[in-house]
Amino acid sequence: MTVLTTSKQGEKGPIPLESFPVLRKLGERDLAALHAAVVSNWYDKGESILPIEEEKSTIIAIRKGSVHLYLASSDGREMTLQYRRTGSLAGLPDGGSPGAIPATAEAAVGQTALFLIPGNVFWTMTMAQPDAMNELVPLVWGRLQSEERLLYNLFAFTISARLAHVPVELAEESPDGIVRSPQAELAIMVGATREEVTKILRDFRVRGWIEHEPHSHEIVLYDLERLIHEGDLG
Repeated sequence: MTVLTTSKQGEKGPIPLESFPVLRKLGERDLAALHAAVVSNWYDKGESILPIEEEKSTIIAIRKGSVHLYLASSDGREMTLQYRRTGSLAGLPDGGSPGAIPATAEAAVGQTALFLIPGNVFWTMTMAQPDAMNELVPLVWGRLQSEERLLYNLFAFTISARLAHVPVELAEESPDGIVRSPQAELAIMVGATREEVTKILRDFRVRGWIEHEPHSHEIVLYDLERLIHEGDLG
């Protein structure tokens, strides 16, 4: 039995720079130089996150909260590329560069704290450290696969199928099997409204796949096999 907790982010303060994957592999001198180069900002829910001026790329280090990176289609639909929480790194494309993806990044929950790292500084430091590169390469490869899968799922599967997959994937990523994610965040991940997510979760409960009471902050996954099957069917 796996528990998916849909409560809000914890009340812990923003995490330090050296707590992030890859960055913790840097030496003290590099970390000190990195501290001098980063920009630290707070963002309200829905506020756009802009790259550092005059930088070809910006790396986002999420100190607290979460970030939604997406593409907007001509009909107004949002196609999620990345959805990252506290402790994650995310790339922010420079929309002004030739051939750049016109992606939008925004804070997905209230009071999101970020470090904005100049891309040239990040890549110069990490590429000079073998331990950092050993952690960075699988991270980047995994993100590319995740973005490709998200875009494919958006067009190939129903909302119900996408929502069936998300709790399973989130539970697999959590060391203790417990994932904190409000229904509004689940809606962003699957490209749906919160009302649609609530209705589908209710249907999953009726079928006996999950246990979820109205206004509850917990979703108990009883039948992972059926959820995975539902997601595969689309």
